[in-house]
Amino acid sequence: MRFAYMFNGQGAEVPGMGIGFYQNTLIFKEIIDRADAVLDFDLPHFLATGDFAAHPDALQPALVAYSVAMHEVAAAALPDETALAGLSLGEYSALIAGGGISLEDGLKLVAARGKAMAAACQAHPGSMLAVMTGDTAVIAAACQQASDVWPANYNGPKQTVLAGSKAGLAQVEAWLSDQGVRTVPLKVAGGFHSPLMADAQPPLRAALDQVHVFDPATPVISTTALEPFSAENMRSILAAQVAEPTKFADVVRQLKAAGIDTVIELGPKPVLSKMIKRIDRSMTTHLISNAASLNAVIDLNNGVKAD
Repeated sequence: MRFAYMFNGQGAEVPGMGIGFYQNTLIFKEIIDRADAVLDFDLPHFLATGDFAAHPDALQPALVAYSVAMHEVAAAALPDETALAGLSLGEYSALIAGGGISLEDGLKLVAARGKAMAAACQAHPGSMLAVMTGDTAVIAAACQQASDVWPANYNGPKQTVLAGSKAGLAQVEAWLSDQGVRTVPLKVAGGFHSPLMADAQPPLRAALDQVHVFDPATPVISTTALEPFSAENMRSILAAQVAEPTKFADVVRQLKAAGIDTVIELGPKPVLSKMIKRIDRSMTTHLISNAASLNAVIDLNNGVKAD
């Protein structure tokens, strides 16, 4: 089985995620405790209680720590992966898991990223709108309806997420409705992966200059640049990422072309797995969220069942 691990960004979190592994699996607990020593809040308590809305500044580093811990648990029980990838914030999890950044430096970067993005959201308020069509001409025409709306996430053949000002998105949404195209407004704090986030890039670049980066031991594919991260390109890609579109669908196609037929998503909900199936139904997907789902994947790989 040639497979890749996939790491989620924000949106898949649930209260209590990872609590079973934290209580029963030493590898998971060690990663969470290492992260807790770096962070300025009680990470195990935060994950257990899930008070995410009240502490959005804590959510990003908590998700990264959780995802890296999940990877360590899975990696200890399964063969080596062929590649790693993540969506938005999930790229930091993938880079830590792949050895491109240390856990401690990665968490510092995520904290700096979150702070810079929050400031950009205040300076340039915005939102996001999912557009359910595969017609690229319609997407292009929709973005022409307002000067401050741009494609932000190319999630699949029938879903592109737009980002922009709230007024601009309202104008675009009305135009798309007239064309008979279904749209879904997203509950987000800003117009992520668009020029509205440009103010976040200088402080993020400064933070990136303060950490050590390495060539990942396992290839980590960028959804921004559509190429593997390296020590040479990592800083520039991660700085660009906050204000440029993600191309998740293209990464899935790259993995398939490289002979990877299986994706294992690490997280509490199959957010990326559902997207992958819409992109290529021939891809096999598995979600590892708890011991039972890990054991199921081990069994499928003809491994020894975990305790």
